[in-house]
Amino acid sequence: MLCNAHGMEATAATPEAVAQLDDAVTSYLGFGRDTGQHLKAALTADPAMPMALLIRGYFFQLFGNPAVDAKAQQSLDAAEKAMAARGATARQRDHAAALACW
Repeated sequence: MLCNAHGMEATAATPEAVAQLDDAVTSYLGFGRDTGQHLKAALTADPAMPMALLIRGYFFQLFGNPAVDAKAQQSLDAAEKAMAARGATARQRDHAAALACW
């Protein structure tokens, strides 16, 4: 099992995907302009990375625009499919539940 920069287990195919997702989160928290680029790079490195898919869903919801609700749902559906196929940590399942409630 891979771990992210904070030592949390990450379900991912490659360390690059984990590193890019870490960079996306760091960029987002720092109001960086490259958040989306890092998230896209994480999903390029691993198109079925549960946390990257969930965070993509969060970002769609943060737009606050009903026009992207379907994209948020698609991200959640893809994450749930990936978690069913690969397994998931309790933290990842909790994030999926949070996105589903949103």
